[in-house]
Amino acid sequence: MTTWLEREGHGRARVQTKLRDWLFARQRYWGEPFPLIKGRDGAVLPVAEQDLPVTLPDVRSYKPTGTGESPLAAVTSWVDVKDPRDGSPARRETNTMPQWAGSCWYYLRFIDPHNGKAFCAPEKERHWMPVDIYIGGAEHAVLHLLYARFWHKVLYDLRLVSTKEPFQRLVNQGMVLAASYREGENGPYVKPEEVETTPAGPRAKGTGRPLLSVVEKMSKSKKNVVSPDVVVAEYGADVSRLYLLFMGPTESNKVWDPSGIEGLKRFHSRAWRLFLGDERSVPAARTSAPAAGEARHALHTAIQGVTKDVGALAFNTAISKLMVLLHTLSDLPEVPIEMLEAFARLLQPFAPHAAEEFWASLGHRDLVSHAPWPRFDPTALLAAEVELAVQIDGKVRAHLSVAADASNEVVLAQALALPAVAKALEGRKLASSRVVKGRLVVLGTR
Repeated sequence: MTTWLEREGHGRARVQTKLRDWLFARQRYWGEPFPLIKGRDGAVLPVAEQDLPVTLPDVRSYKPTGTGESPLAAVTSWVDVKDPRDGSPARRETNTMPQWAGSCWYYLRFIDPHNGKAFCAPEKERHWMPVDIYIGGAEHAVLHLLYARFWHKVLYDLRLVSTKEPFQRLVNQGMVLAASYREGENGPYVKPEEVETTPAGPRAKGTGRPLLSVVEKMSKSKKNVVSPDVVVAEYGADVSRLYLLFMGPTESNKVWDPSGIEGLKRFHSRAWRLFLGDERSVPAARTSAPAAGEARHALHTAIQGVTKDVGALAFNTAISKLMVLLHTLSDLPEVPIEMLEAFARLLQPFAPHAAEEFWASLGHRDLVSHAPWPRFDPTALLAAEVELAVQIDGKVRAHLSVAADASNEVVLAQALALPAVAKALEGRKLASSRVVKGRLVVLGTR
């Protein structure tokens, strides 16, 4: 459209850039001080490198000066210094930088946090950069992410970093939402513990006043914040962590539902009984024999699925695959130790405390978090048998279990031998037959 407007003489293209106020040069006490000194002649000089970093002074009061200057201007013991050129009286710059200044390059400092000579050693920067993945809220896309790129590109132009971009991949995680209650659309918010559920809807305890319920972003002002400490105290850190990861896709908003935690608690308890037992049961019987048949297929299917899901940050579906594997393990009369070891390693990212207990119960003295991630065997993913639906004239009449590698002729013969199929074909003539590998047997009559 822009090209056409220019070509037809109706307009011209122009790039216009807008940057929000970055709030450098704040007149306040906190924030990183500018490492600058002002001489009596008006010259602005950098603080000598050996005198860096410039830190804030310890003060009893950081109230405004009343002159429009930073509160630091009143701290004469900190402000008054000597001019590095001739020793004459000079003053520090009293304005400070915003918190953005530090957070814009923190990822570089993490590489080499104890280096007292540089923000990080060049060889370490070359080894670790760029950052593999940046995870943050969508609001960071126009704030921290953008500013970090500005900062990084300046450092690149100064040849202080080796990569043009700081981050290789961006993922914006969704927010956790929760129900809030208020007295009408514009009324005050009410704490959840002050609400009772009635057939007519939520009402305030004591007064019985009807309340409006809305699912919103957790906020102190809306009185719908759920404290992690309370959840951990009731369910434990592992169950709390499992529920948060199981609530939904990483990039979607999720609604906090206390009843949903119970399902993860049952999963956690079932796994605990399998490995360690409880007051009502003993641990599952174990065998050193390798997994075979359907058990082997289930194990390697889980390893493949969880590995793929973790790489895609699909933690909710990874946990569901662990639930399927746990169901298989619980049904075995004797559980192969190799399956228990794999389960503990797959569980570790989601429930680290329980996983360490499970790993120790298997006789290991090291940590499961240090154990290698399990690998799946592609040959084990091939099921020994598959179940096919048998369809006659568009309607499913039966189901058939056959060997996964059975030929079409064998599959068709077994399908026609099924009593339900034979009955459905009585008085009819078979006109067509087709086998959809691994899914269907399609029969047509006339």
